[in-house]
Amino acid sequence: MKKLLSATALAVLLSFGGNVDAKMAATPSTATTPSKVSDAAQMQDDMSVIVVGTITKSLGDGKYELTDSTGSIIIDADDEEWNGIDPNSGVTIMVVGEIDNDDGEPVEIDVEEITVMPKDM
Repeated sequence: MKKLLSATALAVLLSFGGNVDAKMAATPSTATTPSKVSDAAQMQDDMSVIVVGTITKSLGDGKYELTDSTGSIIIDADDEEWNGIDPNSGVTIMVVGEIDNDDGEPVEIDVEEITVMPKDM
């Protein structure tokens, strides 16, 4: 199953080349293509989102700072979403989740799935 998800993620990334408009990247029900972190930070609460980046900081309580070339966003991931991946390994990951944009709080992504991206991407 993990191999199928990784292959699907790779196919999505290759087909769009990373240049995806934020409105196209996430709809209220489903995200199918990766968004930039800067775009994800502007999305509405409860929108589905996919972002690719690396963990740059552990914030405690299952929260981490995920960074790409456009900025940083907080992700909230339980142990089971990591599937044995070391968040401090410096590998590039794809995060699938939902925007948590509560008024007055920093935008976060509630993580549903994390996948390690191939090194040659």
